[in-house]
Amino acid sequence: MAEKPPAEKDPVVSQTLGFILLISTVLLVLSLLWAVYDETYSLRPWKSFQKRFVQIYSKHLARIQPQQVESEQVILRSAEYQQLAEDVDVAERAIKQRLSELDQETRELIGGRLGVVTAPFAIIRSEIAALVYQTETSTSQGEKEKLNQQIEAVRSRKIVLELPSFNGSGEIEHKQETFNFDQLDEEFARLQAKKAELGRERAKLVRPTTELREERETFLKDHLTGLTSSQVEGLKAKMDGFVSEIKQIHVASVDLVDRCESCHLGIREPLTLTKADMGGEAVFTSHPNLDLLKLHDPERFGCSTCHNGNGRATTSVKKAHGRYKHWLWPLFHPENSQAGCHQCHAKDLVLEHAEVLNQGKAIYYNQGCRGCHRFEGFDTEVEAFTEVSSSIHQLEINRKAMGKEIEESIESGDMAEDNIEAQVLYARAEELKQKISNSDHEVEQLEMRLHNLLLEQKKVGPSLKEVRVKIRKEWLPIWLENPHAYRPSTKMPAFRLDLQQRRSIAAFVWQSGLEAELPTQPAGSALRGKELFETRG
Repeated sequence: MAEKPPAEKDPVVSQTLGFILLISTVLLVLSLLWAVYDETYSLRPWKSFQKRFVQIYSKHLARIQPQQVESEQVILRSAEYQQLAEDVDVAERAIKQRLSELDQETRELIGGRLGVVTAPFAIIRSEIAALVYQTETSTSQGEKEKLNQQIEAVRSRKIVLELPSFNGSGEIEHKQETFNFDQLDEEFARLQAKKAELGRERAKLVRPTTELREERETFLKDHLTGLTSSQVEGLKAKMDGFVSEIKQIHVASVDLVDRCESCHLGIREPLTLTKADMGGEAVFTSHPNLDLLKLHDPERFGCSTCHNGNGRATTSVKKAHGRYKHWLWPLFHPENSQAGCHQCHAKDLVLEHAEVLNQGKAIYYNQGCRGCHRFEGFDTEVEAFTEVSSSIHQLEINRKAMGKEIEESIESGDMAEDNIEAQVLYARAEELKQKISNSDHEVEQLEMRLHNLLLEQKKVGPSLKEVRVKIRKEWLPIWLENPHAYRPSTKMPAFRLDLQQRRSIAAFVWQSGLEAELPTQPAGSALRGKELFETRG
């Protein structure tokens, strides 16, 4: 008999799986904890930014409030402010009695009567309007006469209303008055006119007081540095009720979404916030040019429109600033902050709030750089080429049409019934031949212009479009000082620009906003220039 083979060892039966299950459970729990942490904190760094902002800003407001109160009290105690306050008090006392009478008459008399009259007047008017409509749409003369009688009955119907009115002592009392529709209509119109009249009188009465009050407030604002104590209190209340959430701007016209202010929370605060004020955190400072925000409201333009960066990203600072390989438009560095201006204002030679950019454009234009280099905002050849090409195309279409008309005129002249008609048609053909000749001459001139434009497009120097991805900005000012020092064969002349001019033209050409950084060594250092030239990228 064959031997029975030994049974295979079953690990489930022969040994415990408790240790493996324990390890798996621990790993699952750790994975869950990491997922919760990553979802709550790692992927939402803006939460910690907002928490820190509320803490730092609240402390800053509490710190400056006593100073603002003291400064405000000094101004409130000044002789000029006291005089303005006294003028306001005098003006308010002078109109107080009449103002009270106007308000009482408007509220209790006019408003009370209107409140009673309006409802029955509207009901009767709608009833009459319905009968008038039936009259206009009725086809029976007898029916129309019957409806007209009903209209007259409604118009003459008596209505008793209890209305407020002044008695002999000038007090308001209620008494019953009877109206038909015409009287009710007249009373309604009178009350409306009276209400408007009282409103005009009140506005005229309070205008001087309002102007004095505005003068007083303007004096306080002009002499107070920063915000008033009430404004500081309002900001503190806003921080107390701060809601932690993504702060999003959606520009629907271009479908732009910006969440930059989820972290940059101090950008639009009415109080100027410096890095020192915010505990050394530059992310919470105010926008460096608040006047610029008045021209470019972030609610209409967003942030990344001017500054670049990935305005949608909120999972990390690196991604939000677009400084990773999957984003093509990284945030401009501070020294290049005006680069965003050039994106929309390339054709503006002078631009407000972009002084260095303006100076760079002026130098580029006046020194003749545009004669050798192509650059956005100065290249009109493409537009001119398109315009000339279109003109030539239109002239050729007109020439074909005139040629066809010449053939038709000659053919019609040959078949004319009398000589006079034939001569007119032949004359028209000769006139069109002359126009074709003039058109051919014009086309010849335009073709010469087209040829010249093609030559003008072939600049001597390289195109400066997107030059920032080709070279290092630190090298530009050194090259501009003396190009022949680094490339004797270059056709570019030395323009004898001073230091500030080299910085400005470098900033403009590199499409940056502030001065291009210069090396610590002297600008004329050939060795340093050679290093930068060789490492340009």
